[in-house]
Amino acid sequence: MNSSEPIAGEGKKDAEVLFFRQSSLQAKLADAYLGTGGGDYFLQLGEKEYARYPVSSGWYEFVVKAHGSLSSSQNIEFHVGKTTCVEVRPNTEDVEWLAVPFLNALIPSFKLESVPCVSLAELTQVE
Repeated sequence: MNSSEPIAGEGKKDAEVLFFRQSSLQAKLADAYLGTGGGDYFLQLGEKEYARYPVSSGWYEFVVKAHGSLSSSQNIEFHVGKTTCVEVRPNTEDVEWLAVPFLNALIPSFKLESVPCVSLAELTQVE
């Protein structure tokens, strides 16, 4: 999945973000929904999918959730001329679900983490 639509910031789009999701046992069948701090969701990301967007440099808040789950947020900084890679991961440490572990399997949640960039070959590799 690839997109060239801008998602964050006013003015010149001088940076780039790559959101990606790898294969995992938890939340395998759930899609992750990504949005801005204001709660406007712009991306539905399944397992082994990715999307690129041009953005303006600076700090932005992004949120992620699964259908029916609570959202989590992460502030991410974008630098001029650089690509920032953000992995969407199942949130295995979601405190709301620790009391009832089987609910975490039924209603998965996600978190965002800024990580070193991976190659497109790694993103599209089939297991």
